[in-house]
Amino acid sequence: MSRLCLLVWYIANTIIGVFTYNIDFNGDLSIRNCSTCDWDSDVLCHVCIHEGHEAQHVIKLNAENVYGEGTVAAAIQLVKENHALFKSGKVSFAFRGEGPFGSIGYDENSHNANNSILRRRTKKDRTTNPAAIMPNKITETNNVPIHQMKDSLYIGSISVGTPPQVLHPIFDTGSTNLWVVGTDCKSHSCKKVTRFNPAESTTFKDPDTSKRIHIKFGTGEIEGFPGKDIVRIGNMEVPDQSIAIVDNEEGGSAYGLNIFDSIKFEGIVGLAFPEMASIPGLPILDNLAMLHQLKHKEFSFYIGDSGSESMLLFGGVDHKYYDGDIKMFPVVREHYWEVALDAVYIGDYKICCDEKSYLIFDSGTSLNTLPSADFSNFMRLLPSEKCHGSFDKYPTITYVLGGQKVTLTGEQYMMSHNGYCTPAYMQLDVPSEFGHAYIVGSNAFMRHYYTVFRRGGGENDPSMVGIAPSKKGVL
Repeated sequence: MSRLCLLVWYIANTIIGVFTYNIDFNGDLSIRNCSTCDWDSDVLCHVCIHEGHEAQHVIKLNAENVYGEGTVAAAIQLVKENHALFKSGKVSFAFRGEGPFGSIGYDENSHNANNSILRRRTKKDRTTNPAAIMPNKITETNNVPIHQMKDSLYIGSISVGTPPQVLHPIFDTGSTNLWVVGTDCKSHSCKKVTRFNPAESTTFKDPDTSKRIHIKFGTGEIEGFPGKDIVRIGNMEVPDQSIAIVDNEEGGSAYGLNIFDSIKFEGIVGLAFPEMASIPGLPILDNLAMLHQLKHKEFSFYIGDSGSESMLLFGGVDHKYYDGDIKMFPVVREHYWEVALDAVYIGDYKICCDEKSYLIFDSGTSLNTLPSADFSNFMRLLPSEKCHGSFDKYPTITYVLGGQKVTLTGEQYMMSHNGYCTPAYMQLDVPSEFGHAYIVGSNAFMRHYYTVFRRGGGENDPSMVGIAPSKKGVL
């Protein structure tokens, strides 16, 4: 088939709506390997197959949930409250970049006191009022801010300095910087964790003692100062890695959950894009690639069955953790890990996407989300209810990405506790010029799909997110 014919075929199918071909994750020879795609001119490379190169480094992770004990019961309660608000006419919303460390959330300090006008801090994400984007006569008094979505955190080991000081930070796809808690931090939440002492490291460099880093978000704020030191992740080592040392943590108890009191925060290793950086210097993923410690500038998550033990792999993938091919989808903006979303179905009923929409993959959020425009239909089709036994009666939820169907069964997306069942979905609007945001989280999605995050190198080498069904019982 000529390139002109392919172009006509592509345009025709785009006008009709979602691409008509149906390819599952058992493999399809018509989809190219990513290395053979010409992203400048090839209209069919809206999806490609990961080449399968093996990971070079594997880091064991343990999950920590901010709810602690009774995680399922607490998650169900959170969902019930969110659904009740929506039924009463209140729309939950958050903004890009206002949660912890640049994640999605809401920072009261970024907006005026009476909420009459809600202003974004960055020109790129600017909107004046969530009501202007939210449907069905939603008024400002009916908007409910969600201050932060970080409730599922994956903890691994790193060492910093000489001699090495071992810390256990969060590995997070929703932020970019590398933070560690310093010994100068005397806050209550700092005292309960292992802290980094720069004075005991012979390789620590303090480039500018006068510079301060101050980040506020809806559930707290952190202050610190920049520095550089050797950072080791597994057997990888980065000399002079830019880090931020926290010397003050304050919870925003007036706004709800205090994230620092809820987790043992020793630091964070951000794995998102440099655009989100708040400290000078390259993020650690870029440094690892520049130092040739990664043959491929990518990492992948395997979330174990129980969520208590998981794996983070650098430089490639491990075939024992997934079935079939890994389908890779281009990132639409190098900020969060977000890809274009073609459609969402519940059973055979389409609830999205007549307008521009995108899907965010967030390891720091346990649940999935839908915007208010779709949520009435969602609750009608999947009501929370008393239940007994099997989830077989619940329809399949299907996301369509690049023409590919990605499914969740009732067994995968339903939560149950004490005879009560509810889908692991919340209503959340993220007002933005970019369209409607949908989020898939660690427990409600990534536990079922091995997920790959690949950084690109320019227009003809896009960043991508890849997924394949996870194998169970591996760990």
